[in-house]
Amino acid sequence: MKKRLFIAIPIPEEIKNEIILYKKEKKLKKLNLKWQARENLHITILFLGWQDENKIDSIISAIQKSLFGFKPFLIELNLICLGPKRENPRLIWIQGKKNLEIENLRNKLIRNLENQNIFFQKEKRSFQIHITIARARGKELYGVFFQKEIFIPFSAQKIVLFESILKKTGAEYKIIKSFILN
Repeated sequence: MKKRLFIAIPIPEEIKNEIILYKKEKKLKKLNLKWQARENLHITILFLGWQDENKIDSIISAIQKSLFGFKPFLIELNLICLGPKRENPRLIWIQGKKNLEIENLRNKLIRNLENQNIFFQKEKRSFQIHITIARARGKELYGVFFQKEIFIPFSAQKIVLFESILKKTGAEYKIIKSFILN
């Protein structure tokens, strides 16, 4: 059996509370958007896609090996904007400042997963720290301009291997394994 998997940084509860408040932004409030469920807020480090269930132990091993030497690190969220492209946006997301720790961790994960013969489609665009907070139901975001500078720092304390279960109501995320940074 296959599972749809990704590796992510979960968002602390107090930061989720702060993020949820952006639903009330005047310009966003009147748009027909599907808001991300509070419990689904995260920063994806690596999307693995559909993987055989029997490879999960190898994925866990690769993650553990990748985390060696990583301590909790600071993430600074600094901008709410449309994404992934301005010319045809589909999402409202919160971007974070470029972060060397996440870049290094991501590169290490890719290397260790490939060493375990775990293959996945690589992103064509460069990695951007972001939290998706809403999705357009159609072309509601075309021609809209929304950008707001913010400052929300938090410490990444753990990494999680998630399963994404696709349902008619949207994706539901299930924790397969959490890894504490120390």
